[in-house]
Amino acid sequence: MSNYDSYRKHLMSQLKYPHPADILPNTAFISIAVPTFCRPFYLEKLLDTLQEYADMPYEVVVHDDGSRPEFRDAVFKMSDRISTLSFNNGTNLGLGESANRAVALASSKYVLFMNDDCFFVKPCLRDVCNVLEKLYIGVISPAN
Repeated sequence: MSNYDSYRKHLMSQLKYPHPADILPNTAFISIAVPTFCRPFYLEKLLDTLQEYADMPYEVVVHDDGSRPEFRDAVFKMSDRISTLSFNNGTNLGLGESANRAVALASSKYVLFMNDDCFFVKPCLRDVCNVLEKLYIGVISPAN
């Protein structure tokens, strides 16, 4: 057992509640959680750059937060590139609630939250997972 594993085991024995890594153990892929609202053209570019630069398996979880029908239909046409797609067909709930819904549907231990107007410019998914694997890191915000 490595020093890191021993240290992690010691820390876990001190905790009252289980560590998230013990609840969400799926590390075979990364979840990309994306809220969207009336901007399918941005979402399409995000999906294009993700496909181009992905350096590991991934799932894409998109929550459309009440877009107008023409935008909602455009997002639906991308459903073959999206792992999980949910729609709010009522009043827009706002970015916070939309983000919470997308993240709640993610099924990996590693979740990368991205707004629909963010894009990939180089491979980085494996790096994100490697950073999030550290016991003392719970969230990162890769941006430039």
